[in-house]
Amino acid sequence: MIQSAVSWVLRAGALLVIVSVFLPQVAINDRPHSPFVAARALSSMMAPLDFAVHAAWLTAPWVAGLAVLGGSVRTGRRGGVARGAAVGVCLAAAFALATQGSILMTRVQGGGGSALGLALFVTPLVAATVIVARVLGAAAPEPTAGVARLSLGVFLVLNGLFLADWWSLLAAWMGAPGTDRLLPGAWAAPAGGLLVAAAEAVRLFRPQSGQAISRVDLK
Repeated sequence: MIQSAVSWVLRAGALLVIVSVFLPQVAINDRPHSPFVAARALSSMMAPLDFAVHAAWLTAPWVAGLAVLGGSVRTGRRGGVARGAAVGVCLAAAFALATQGSILMTRVQGGGGSALGLALFVTPLVAATVIVARVLGAAAPEPTAGVARLSLGVFLVLNGLFLADWWSLLAAWMGAPGTDRLLPGAWAAPAGGLLVAAAEAVRLFRPQSGQAISRVDLK
């Protein structure tokens, strides 16, 4: 019963992350903007390469959500594909977020890094190190994929917080004095990420057959 409930929480979080890309998250000049709408608006403001980078970032939660949603498939060939996708997407996201955090810290006035920038830089590096070590050490595939999905959940929370600040930059590019207000949709991806991280934490560490999973079991 616990396993079933955890799987449904995982799916709910993944679906929330997927739809967040299309949910209005901010009002600029009294017009709602979602990440998808913002990506379309940037197509006429940026060079092709810059646009491609920003569009990939704005729609990345959609890809992460699909990878996490595959975590509900745990057996057979489809389960193996889902596990590989989770690990691959997590490592790619870790590299992208660490780069983003590094850039954010170097742009802070006074040379000091913000707490969010530091978290964006350090957290992905730690997660990627753990996952790579498990892969190279031939650890059990499912727990490794679980660590990857848990990491993706945390990444989605951090990225959502960064996106909430980024909207003011988009407003400036559009010639607006600032954002009018954040909309409830701005918290869809972070909330979904929290659900995903919580579900995977329970999967990894909940008692099984009356005994808690030990560190040896996770290997």
